[in-house]
Amino acid sequence: MTRLTIMRLAVLALPVAVLGWQVFALERGLADHTLWRIPIEGFDPRDPIRGQYVLYSYRWPVTPAERSTCEDALAECRLCLTEEAGGVVGAEPVIGDDPAPECTALVTARQPGADNTVFSPQRHYLDERHARAFEQALTAAGVEDRQVEMEVAVTRDGRAHARRLFLDGEPYPAAEDQGR
Repeated sequence: MTRLTIMRLAVLALPVAVLGWQVFALERGLADHTLWRIPIEGFDPRDPIRGQYVLYSYRWPVTPAERSTCEDALAECRLCLTEEAGGVVGAEPVIGDDPAPECTALVTARQPGADNTVFSPQRHYLDERHARAFEQALTAAGVEDRQVEMEVAVTRDGRAHARRLFLDGEPYPAAEDQGR
């Protein structure tokens, strides 16, 4: 092989190697996580601008004063998550490095590499085959009568990754509807 051929192969292999490393690092981080079901609110199941995404905000159980304190100190604010009776998630803002001893997981308020915070609107892709049915399910009984949650994987470094949507305690869409 000539030197030019080796250089061409290296140039082609480098992006594949970098992408592979990024996937490996993300999967490794997600392998060590805790799962939480966080109530969501203010959602729009069919945003016409961005496609079939559910736009929502997490309904953290924090007071407006706690939220304001956390937003004022975003660089060092984290939410201390605890499980409470009935599977309800408790969240308390923690400023600085010392978490409360009863924290089960800590979520960084400003997600690394993101412009938004855990208080900002989020979006979750919903296949177009299920978006209309989701919208109808929400409006049929009235949005306020439905329990809508997002399953979130929280890694050790405080990153929150939305994984799956839940409607009235059941995954949406249901597993049997995934292939349709």
